[in-house]
Amino acid sequence: MFVISNGNFYIAQFSTGLKPVRTKDEAIQFKTYDKASSFMLNMPKSFKNLGYHIEGKAEIVQTAQVTQQPKLSEHKKVVVKYDSSYIQGIKNQIVQMSDFIAELKKQKEEAAEIVERCEREMFDLEHNAEFYKKNACDGYKMWRKLGETRRERRRAKDLIVTVDAILEDNNFDGILSQKTLNRISGLENRTYSVRELDNIFPDK
Repeated sequence: MFVISNGNFYIAQFSTGLKPVRTKDEAIQFKTYDKASSFMLNMPKSFKNLGYHIEGKAEIVQTAQVTQQPKLSEHKKVVVKYDSSYIQGIKNQIVQMSDFIAELKKQKEEAAEIVERCEREMFDLEHNAEFYKKNACDGYKMWRKLGETRRERRRAKDLIVTVDAILEDNNFDGILSQKTLNRISGLENRTYSVRELDNIFPDK
């Protein structure tokens, strides 16, 4: 039998938990060293680093006859043949999905750079309009450039939203539940709330 001790105390089990006791008779008794070792590894931290170790010796049990069990290495190995083509098909699909996700992440990074560049261009256009007077021709060119820049920025932001909708959860529940498609479809029907200049927007 084995017990856990630090030379002065033994470990005992009570309804309120583990406690050190003075006598070996009160201690938890383990039939094998492995069970005692496993128990000691799972003891609370408060018992760690207090010098506890396993005490005891294994009992020698003699039997009249022990049947020799064959070792695993003595058994022959056979090659199992079956149609595993469906596994390869799944693997191919996973590879395609992995490539698709990698491409989406790359496109998102490129889109983020486009958004930042467009916002810098918009600041330049707005401040140029603030600082300098323009004739009708130059004013139209700036207006057209501002529109082109904002449209390019909008396309890049939509791409970022689309990628985030696809990759928002690793188990792809959104794709399976149509949540992802619904979120992306929502980008097609949007409204803009005018802040101030109602007269520059069409009624319909």
